[in-house]
Amino acid sequence: MSKSSLHEQEISSSNIHDQLDELLDYVTNAAGKEQIHIAEKEILKHVLQIGLASLQKFVKESGSGYEVDNLPVSDKKKALRYKKNPNSPYLSIFGEISIERAGYHDTDKKAYYYPLDELLNLPEKKYSYLLTDWLLLRSTDSDYREAVDVLNKFFNLDLHHSVGQHLIEDVSRTVQDYY
Repeated sequence: MSKSSLHEQEISSSNIHDQLDELLDYVTNAAGKEQIHIAEKEILKHVLQIGLASLQKFVKESGSGYEVDNLPVSDKKKALRYKKNPNSPYLSIFGEISIERAGYHDTDKKAYYYPLDELLNLPEKKYSYLLTDWLLLRSTDSDYREAVDVLNKFFNLDLHHSVGQHLIEDVSRTVQDYY
């Protein structure tokens, strides 16, 4: 699996450290000058930025799923052909990132295979399982519109109300099979 270069790792770590420093600077400079609820909101904003940068680093460190000497094989044990490295959106509670994934064409199935999807257990749609779980959990106490509004407010997301409805419909289709 192709991992990020040492230079990319250093830049990514440096970015996270810079954001941690910004958070600590804020706390130091705001102490005794800000109301606590304003400090909470600002600290959460910094924590979400650090979470997003950390998630980006995690994905980058995981590679793209491309391995020169280890090509995936079809059900018939035929090596799949490397075709592309598309970027796929992934929306987490921290915000949206782009995931570079190696794609292999399986001519027998006339489909593409993305090893990184399996390795990271990426969802079919761009919405993280954690975000989906929280949306569904919140939807049990209210309607999906309110659930989306709550997540948008807490995590500074920009989800459209229809996202909640579509995710709930997707999950509801699998409930009967589960039982």
